Amino acid sequence: MAIIQTLWRSGVGYILLSVLGYSLFPVFVRGLGESGMPSLDIAAWRFVISVPMLWAIVFLRRFSASAGGQMPRLGLVLTGVFMCGAAVAGIIGIQLIPAAVYVLLFYSYPSMVALISVLRGERLERNAWLALVLTLIGIALTMPDLSAGFGDNANMQGVLMALLNAIAVAIYYVLNSRLLRDVRDTPRATAYSMTGAALPLYVWAIANGLNLPRSGEEWLLLLGFTAFSTVIPIIALNAGIQRLGAPKAALFSTLEPVLTLVWSVLLLGDIVLPVQLLGGALILASLVLLQARQLRPSGVSARRTEEALPAP
Repeated sequence: MAIIQTLWRSGVGYILLSVLGYSLFPVFVRGLGESGMPSLDIAAWRFVISVPMLWAIVFLRRFSASAGGQMPRLGLVLTGVFMCGAAVAGIIGIQLIPAAVYVLLFYSYPSMVALISVLRGERLERNAWLALVLTLIGIALTMPDLSAGFGDNANMQGVLMALLNAIAVAIYYVLNSRLLRDVRDTPRATAYSMTGAALPLYVWAIANGLNLPRSGEEWLLLLGFTAFSTVIPIIALNAGIQRLGAPKAALFSTLEPVLTLVWSVLLLGDIVLPVQLLGGALILASLVLLQARQLRPSGVSARRTEEALPAP
């Protein structure tokens, strides 16, 4: 019991709760897809339900908005477009290739953040370059046999969706890191970003119509998806970052693709080849390398402890 209390007080428990929620993302998406719900409907319903829930939590908290620093509302809403693109790509791609392979490819995004930094003229440390190399090799090994998918384009589309998802999240992370530099009210900032992500899907739903779930099972999957793989992980992640610091939180978050791999094999029946496991191990090694280098005995500055990690 004391160990559990220590985990929650330190922030590790919150990060593990967030990891558990995000790792179930492919399970819910695959279940909704197999029930016949179109991918864009899944994405739209996710935000239709989760955004009001997030704003309700923001307004119910005892936190003075003026105490949180200047909130870049417009910038956060606009960057939400990248989150929207990432969400749609993730929902489509997970249904085209094995969820474990998809998630391992998606977790190349930290190295893409480093690559964007290079393109912006920033200087990378030696271990960051090593992480980039490991990621590129890992992606090459993790990809499914594309030659088997050229007939119906399923494999190729799934890989492209995974990489598009990673690119969108990397851009979102870079932009949000700058926008949230002096912001302390991260739940409110998250709500603004989620609202920005929801707006394109709201417009799509109004123009094309949003189909209601057709059964109680679909409603349960949808509510579980929005609650356990969207709202709760975001809140838990913010709480964990505030207590543990962003670099350490990111290091514990590397458990997510491992746990997703377990669910995809046990619950979804996906088959992962040994060479793909090797590629995934290289990608995970690059994650640890990128995050561990940020850990310093002196701790993490208050500014870094407030940076939110992106969601899938």
